[in-house]
Amino acid sequence: MRGKDIAMLEQSRLPNPSCEDDKKDISDEERKEIREAFEILDEDGDGKLSLCEMRTLLQSQFMTFTDAQANALLAELDTDKSGTIEYDEFEKYVIDNGLSKPTPEEFGSEMKEAFEMFDTDNNGFIDADEFKTFMMTLGDQMSEEQVSEMMKEVDTNGDGKIDYKEFCTHMMKSM
Repeated sequence: MRGKDIAMLEQSRLPNPSCEDDKKDISDEERKEIREAFEILDEDGDGKLSLCEMRTLLQSQFMTFTDAQANALLAELDTDKSGTIEYDEFEKYVIDNGLSKPTPEEFGSEMKEAFEMFDTDNNGFIDADEFKTFMMTLGDQMSEEQVSEMMKEVDTNGDGKIDYKEFCTHMMKSM
């Protein structure tokens, strides 16, 4: 590469101020939702997210990460290298990566993928056994009573299983 080419490449890496402003232009409601999400994840209320609390975030998004991947994500978000993620780092990451609100297309595909992770027999429904098994893979040991309560909450037509529409409706309420 010639010197001129290198300079052009370096210049192309510089942030475009107008694009950055667009990314940060979110509503007060979205900022409030980001704050609420952070506070929910901050289980011990210390104002920062630990690696353990980050794992909770990943699991809540139906993601499984190795220790190395979780540590890499923590390092990426932890811009001040304190070993934890403070709110400003969390908010910046969420906004800069467009994570505050998924597009309708992203939401639809994510819902379908999440539903399919639960529906292990691919019959179009999630029964209590599938629900409990999946939750256990996330490390959530649930009693039969807890499974029953959650199933009742989501199974609005009372047929004993969760269809895709019920699943999406529940997920929309919890967002």
